[in-house]
Amino acid sequence: MKRGLRMKNCRNFLLVMLLTVVLIIFTACGTSAKQSTSDRPATKGALDVDAEISEKTEEQDQVAKQTDQKSSAPNSQITSGEEAVQYLKQQLKEGNDDAITFGTDGKLVTDDNGSYYTIQLVDIQLRVSGKTGNLGYYKVYQDGTYELYQLEVSDTEKEAYIKQLNAIEQEMKELRQNSEATTTLDMEEEEANRYKIWDVELNEIYGVLKEQLSKEQMEKLREAQRNWIKHRDETAKEASLKYEGGSMESLEYVATQATLTKERCYELVSNYLQ
Repeated sequence: MKRGLRMKNCRNFLLVMLLTVVLIIFTACGTSAKQSTSDRPATKGALDVDAEISEKTEEQDQVAKQTDQKSSAPNSQITSGEEAVQYLKQQLKEGNDDAITFGTDGKLVTDDNGSYYTIQLVDIQLRVSGKTGNLGYYKVYQDGTYELYQLEVSDTEKEAYIKQLNAIEQEMKELRQNSEATTTLDMEEEEANRYKIWDVELNEIYGVLKEQLSKEQMEKLREAQRNWIKHRDETAKEASLKYEGGSMESLEYVATQATLTKERCYELVSNYLQ
């Protein structure tokens, strides 16, 4: 009887142990399955991040390409001589040099490459010192392209000089617009500089005429020039007397001289230059 009870207890103990082992195995498998399941979303999330980064990189590349295309795209059409001047200043290093001016007659001309404006570069300091100061001419096309070229005088030298005078007048206009003069003395100094520039140009034209005109023609021109100088000074004096005794008197005198000298340059080119 006791032996049978012990065997029964032993079977019960083994059954409990077996159930415990089975429970432990099931628990372990369940935990492993949960860990495996929890790992899969994390892996998927990492791939999503990589894909997102890749998409963003592609978007950035597209933006960069678009930006490059915009910077290399043709400029908007240039519609005036002043726009051509400002555009060329931005393209050339000379545009940052205050001693160099950009002038144009504002006329739109057409050649085989398209329509363009003629821009002349002039070194003001050289011109004031008695030299032409001409640094060259540029064609600035309406589509934003430009090129350096020699001014053609195949038709007449007169046309070349008219363009040059127009360019100088444009320079003077820009200098007046950008003037920082605050006193009468400052304004007088600027007008004296304008007068000197036109006087240098006048002497250059006069020198060309000495080579072109005959002896008789040149003698008549010398006499006309003497009379013009007298007229210039008398007219300037008369104009200045409106401000007699005031600070504007000398300013008006030199300003009138400058204007008359500019007009004389055009007269010599139009009436004498061949």
